[in-house]
Amino acid sequence: MTASSAIQAVVIGNRADEHVAAVVDALAPGTWEVLDAATLPHRRYLLRRGELYIEPDGGSGLVQLGTECRGWLRRFAPPDWQRGVVLDSRDAAVKTAWLTLIAGFARAGGVDWLSALDDVNRAEGKLAQYGAAQRLKISVPDTLVASDQVPLHTALGSRFVLKPLGPGHFVGEDHQSRVVFATETDADAPMLEHLAGAPFLAQQRIDVRLHLRVVTVARQVWACGLDACNAPFDWRRQAATQRSFSVVTPPADVRAGALRLVEHFDLGYSSQDWVLDQSGQAWFLDLNPSGQWLFLPEPVRSAVTRAIAGWLGGDKE
Repeated sequence: MTASSAIQAVVIGNRADEHVAAVVDALAPGTWEVLDAATLPHRRYLLRRGELYIEPDGGSGLVQLGTECRGWLRRFAPPDWQRGVVLDSRDAAVKTAWLTLIAGFARAGGVDWLSALDDVNRAEGKLAQYGAAQRLKISVPDTLVASDQVPLHTALGSRFVLKPLGPGHFVGEDHQSRVVFATETDADAPMLEHLAGAPFLAQQRIDVRLHLRVVTVARQVWACGLDACNAPFDWRRQAATQRSFSVVTPPADVRAGALRLVEHFDLGYSSQDWVLDQSGQAWFLDLNPSGQWLFLPEPVRSAVTRAIAGWLGGDKE
């Protein structure tokens, strides 16, 4: 076994992920390792006393990933890694074991993570985010979860927004991927009769003037804006719209609110969605502790990449 002090950074993710590739390409060669549940089965490894010894990608022997390393949790496995796996099957048990190993390593205490696993998990829930925002005196749209439309109409009026409370994507019966976007709806829409089938977020409709994507890395803040007049209600619906953001200076209350949220959840990285309404008031909508930034324009795209790579490489916080 060879314990190498040259490894400074470990990324939980996949080299095929463009975000992972961008970050590690900004690190010094030979100072980092990338692993996930899809690639670890094909490499020699040993986890002992909270430290992982792993065969380098394309190398030999084992290198140590432990107390001398900083780490970034991007994604435990590729998005389609568990597609088609039958619940309670042998394959499900095997893949769960690999995910459990990755999680155990992430929690073992040896690596200094940009955002720790349990903090990431705690921050991912929208209800937890809205509760935190309210306690931090950050404006959020009035949000309800209800089994039928009557209280929604009473609280939110004749028109409001529906968002998935659970995963915003699934595989349909035709084996094609489906994405559930945020959508506006009337209070008497027929689809609301099916609310009892799965919980959804019903949210006050904001008359949006500007969409903001706010990215934070170790207390650094960047923002890009998108004119709501030139975008669908949920700008994620169109790839071209995602490329239409422009760099903006975040309003002081947005910058301060974004930092208060990451401090509350103890996150070193976040990708947040805010909006400004027609009066200029800022509203917080969503926080993704592992979200994307490469669709944003320069110089923000490269600045965020360098900030993550710099932190992994040992920059002071």
